[in-house]
Amino acid sequence: MSEIFVWGLGALSIILLILLMVSASSNRQLQREIDILREVMKGSEKPTEKVETVSEECFEEKGDESSMSDHEKVILLLEQGESIPTISQKLGIPENQIELIIKFDKIKKDHNAP
Repeated sequence: MSEIFVWGLGALSIILLILLMVSASSNRQLQREIDILREVMKGSEKPTEKVETVSEECFEEKGDESSMSDHEKVILLLEQGESIPTISQKLGIPENQIELIIKFDKIKKDHNAP
């Protein structure tokens, strides 16, 4: 009877040891993934700052906004993430004309693509 108890206790100990090793391995893997996510989070803050800087530089390079064509203004606002209705309100251009400008720009880019 006691021999069965010892074998059962030994088997139980081995099973617990295996579970402990598996959970330790999983914990290390999760820690690596958390570290990767932290790096991604740090990196995602930087592009936002870069986009704002590039946007400001673009306005400086283009000069006064009044010297830009409607086409250039629409494309610039689209690149900044503005919606068509918002662009329409800002520039006073009908939405259907903005859609035509976007289509024209897409055709022009497709035609100039290598």
